[in-house]
Amino acid sequence: MRALLIVCFFLVSPLAVQAQPAPLAERLRAQFQTAQTSRDISGAIAMRRGDVLLAYERFGEADYETGTALTPQTRFSAGSMSQALVLALLLELEEDGRLDRDAPVRSLIPELLTGYTATIGEVMAGTSALPAIQRDALIDARTDTYVSWFNHSYEPATAVTAAESGAWLPLLVILAERAGGGRLELLSTLHVFAPLGMTDSVFHRGSGQAPLRRAIGYEPAGSPLQIDRAADMPAGLIDHGWWTTPDDLLRFAAALSRREIDFFTTDGRFAGGLARVMVANEAVYVLEGEADGFRTGLLFIPSQDITVSYALNLVSYPVEGLAEALAHIALSQPLESLPERLASYQWLNSHLDAAGEYALPSGERLELRVSPGGLVLQPSGELLTPTGEDRLLWRRMNTELLMMRRADGAVERLAATRHLPLQTPEQFEIVRTDLPAPVIETAD
Repeated sequence: MRALLIVCFFLVSPLAVQAQPAPLAERLRAQFQTAQTSRDISGAIAMRRGDVLLAYERFGEADYETGTALTPQTRFSAGSMSQALVLALLLELEEDGRLDRDAPVRSLIPELLTGYTATIGEVMAGTSALPAIQRDALIDARTDTYVSWFNHSYEPATAVTAAESGAWLPLLVILAERAGGGRLELLSTLHVFAPLGMTDSVFHRGSGQAPLRRAIGYEPAGSPLQIDRAADMPAGLIDHGWWTTPDDLLRFAAALSRREIDFFTTDGRFAGGLARVMVANEAVYVLEGEADGFRTGLLFIPSQDITVSYALNLVSYPVEGLAEALAHIALSQPLESLPERLASYQWLNSHLDAAGEYALPSGERLELRVSPGGLVLQPSGELLTPTGEDRLLWRRMNTELLMMRRADGAVERLAATRHLPLQTPEQFEIVRTDLPAPVIETAD
């Protein structure tokens, strides 16, 4: 469903009453002003040093179709951070002697087909083979639905690693529920949310009513100021997982720092996918989650005792490099403005000449397909935006595509220039693969 975006505006959280009148909040507003104007960012960002809140900014809306405003209690999908949360529960169950990582998965889920021989430890490590989820093949994450889909879909020859399949989180959840003897909604509340004071966080099993006070996830559409609901997966899977707020993320970060919740395995590895980047000679640790239309994350700068949380419900080009940009702001380092959008142009029939099949430099295939709105990029389903004669824009990745024609006028390749934050513009070519050879006329 497409919704016309209305003017975004910044609101100040009640928590921000305690914030220092430092320039951090002003830098946040200035940095994302371009993206706010072009309707490319929506959500909330919070920064804290120790127990002092430095900045808390909300911008955009929770639901652009209804005009529902963002509030401190608006919940965002934590995306793949949900897996880290369930892994932490599994580590706790293992420590309590209620789970054996060397045991086969079927020791807890005997309904799975007998040919699946992975161990619980292999699933926890993300190295076990799972079926890849195809759209609408798995409608929700309930145990019976998942087991039925798994047994029908699992083929060793076509399976992918758990971390790549899209089916990892539901399996982790079922393992935690079987080992813990309760529903994940209750286990997460008793073991994580309630003890840490995370009163606005819930774990949703992806069946029945969607989480209350949730934001809607969006992606850019093909025309300026428009967005689409992000719905690459069935609703039962989109809603599945941890739903949280920036305030609760800060509480979660504090608990991680104090080791009140442990993400470290017995061999010292971090189970949650922690990344490390260097900004101004400072080590910055990033824990980030992504889901359709959402990007959620935490930044830790230990030497400065700084923590940053962010939760966005509009995924567009500013999310690329977002963690590093926020680290620059938190450390009061110079930071270039976000690349601006190219002005849009009218659709011409000549733009449709770009329809066809293409190959990226990586070998990945894509297709530009004619639709009632113009040209749609497949398999993502995103509508491209015209920016000039023979010029198109992939809005979500802020990538301009210049149509390169051969002598007979056919488009044979796209010269692409990608403009992303904190990166030198990247140029590459996308080569047409379905174009017949040109007809060469010869003299009689």
